[in-house]
Amino acid sequence: MERSSRYRPDSASGPVLNDAIIIAVIGLVGTIVAGVPAVLIQRAREENNFDHAIVQNRLKGLLNAVGEVSEQVEKIDDKLEEHLKDHFTD
Repeated sequence: MERSSRYRPDSASGPVLNDAIIIAVIGLVGTIVAGVPAVLIQRAREENNFDHAIVQNRLKGLLNAVGEVSEQVEKIDDKLEEHLKDHFTD
């Protein structure tokens, strides 16, 4: 019987087709192993940038609120100093 052209002559490793399938499977596994983490990392970066923008806006609001409180504390401090001076000058 003659072997088909897809078989290697006198090869112990089997048909060439099996080798091609093995190589394709290895390539697919390599793509999955490298590709899936890359996609997940990219999504995490996008979410991280979005989260950072939210936090940045909240911090700006907090900074404005702290500035307003600081101004109010300074006004109260000035009034308290005047009040205490009034007690000591009487």
